Amino acid sequence: MGTIDVTDHFLGRLDAIVGNWNVSGVHRYLSGVAMAISGSSQTLANGGLARCSFVAGQSLTNPNWDPTDPLSPYLNRAAFVQPANFTYGDVPTRVAQLLQPNQLGEDLAASKNFHFQCGQPSLTGGLANSHQ
Repeated sequence: MGTIDVTDHFLGRLDAIVGNWNVSGVHRYLSGVAMAISGSSQTLANGGLARCSFVAGQSLTNPNWDPTDPLSPYLNRAAFVQPANFTYGDVPTRVAQLLQPNQLGEDLAASKNFHFQCGQPSLTGGLANSHQ
């Protein structure tokens, strides 16, 4: 009988440590959307922003782009040129073959419930990873 009492006491303490956990996850996988490219101010009939023109033979994305470096430019600036005044550029509003980088996000949260013997109060704590 004493062994069962010790075992129950041990299992009760073990359950207090490893029991009553909740784990949940949220996964976000976003493919890039078409980018919009515009030029700077230009002298047109109404003034304002103008569309750029493509430079033939240039890659739209930077061949040296490093996705691990936030300061690495994604676009190849040499692929676009500001058209002359009173001239419309040939870059569309959205460039279908030029997509923003994919975004992958996974959040995992874990929480532990602590139950007390006096009445029914409980204490819940939790942790979650964060994104920048």
